[in-house]
Amino acid sequence: GALSTIVEAMAATKRKMNFIQHKAIPQIDATIRWVELILEETEREDSIRIRVLQNKRKEKGLS
Repeated sequence: GALSTIVEAMAATKRKMNFIQHKAIPQIDATIRWVELILEETEREDSIRIRVLQNKRKEKGLS
């Protein structure tokens, strides 16, 4: 009857919540950490490239 339908719906909702808490959110967090790592690495590489280019410009200006 109505009670068993409610109990089944609650069980399904609990399974969905468990999936979200234990699988989806950790996967999203891991993806965010990976993207942040890549962005930090790219930023470091870019700043090194900028320094190298600035040094080359200074050297050309001095010679």
